[in-house]
Parts: sequence; C-alpha cells; structure tokens
Amino acid sequence: MNPALVETICHLIRQELAPYPAGLSEYALIKALRKHHLDLPLSPELSLFRSHFLLFHCLYHLREQLLSEQSGLLEIHTLCICLVPWQPGHAGLTKSDPLQAYYMDWQQFASTDQQEVHALLDSFWKRYHLTDSGHLQAALCALELSPEAMVDVSSHQLIRRQYQRLAMQHHPDRGGDECRFKEIQSAWDYLRPFLGAQRG
Repeated sequence: MNPALVETICHLIRQELAPYPAGLSEYALIKALRKHHLDLPLSPELSLFRSHFLLFHCLYHLREQLLSEQSGLLEIHTLCICLVPWQPGHAGLTKSDPLQAYYMDWQQFASTDQQEVHALLDSFWKRYHLTDSGHLQAALCALELSPEAMVDVSSHQLIRRQYQRLAMQHHPDRGGDECRFKEIQSAWDYLRPFLGAQRG
C-alpha cells in the first residue's frame, strides 16, 4: 500500500471528523471522503468491503499517530467513528483492539473473496445484536442524532421521525444503498426497546 495515500486519507479523515464531536458512521465518513475524489465505492459488497478495509486501515494508522503525538483519541466502531480531544491520562485508558492486527494486514485485503465478505457481514450484524455495551451512541450516530435525543419522550418522537426519513431515503427499492439501509434498520432495532420502555 502506498504510504503517501494512507497519510492523505488520514489527514482527510481528521479534517472530516473535526466538525462532528459526536462522530460519524462509517457510511457518512466514506461519503464525506468521496467529496475529495477518493475512489471509495459504496457497492457492490466486495468493493464495499475493500473500501471498508482501506478506511479502517487508515483509521487504525491515524489512531496510532494521534496516540504517539498525544493530540487526540480516535474511537473506532463501524456505526460511529469519533475523534476525541486529547486529555492527560488518555494513554493509560486505551484498550487493545483485536481488530487492529486484522486491518493492518494487507494480505487480508488482497485475499478476501465475495463468500468471505458475506460471512463477515453476517457475523458483524449477529455480534451487533448480541451486545449492548457502547452501542447506544453508535445507534444514535447511525441515525445522525446526538445522545441528547434520548433525554425525553418528545425527543423519542424525533428519533422515530428521523428513522422513518432515513429509511425511506436509503431504501434499496427507492434506489438507496442496501448497506446504509441495513445500518439504519439495525440502529432502529437496537433503539426501539429503549423508546418503548421510556414511554410515560
């Protein structure tokens, strides 16, 4: 992989995340990077996987760079990628991420085929539904909402309207992107029990 391209993408990622303290979803970040004429296709699945892999390779590279500079902390999750300002003590709080070794290995990029991509996608969505920890903010981010959206019942109506708007906009039957639609649907499936439980 061309190190200059990685550095360019890392610089653009930092630039695109800066105005969004609550973070961006992977889809939103790829879309933002495409404005800079980077060829990061959003479909079909194999091309999407390679865009995803390249993006996450650069994200992990940037995270290491920010840690070594002590200039920021990059939280990496498919549904929410967030650049956090550096604070004293951050270095001791960073956790090892088992996915980092995978995304830093270019052999994975070259050798993954269509069938493996399907298996990876299925595995991701199953893991997403089985775990609660840390996914509330990610789900809100996928619906382009801030954490304040969970504050009261009137905000819950906003979440429903936002879900309906995004689902209609990105529905594959209306020419939308299937992966983005799945992301929106999964975020809604995760949030819906919270909304029901907090009704007055």
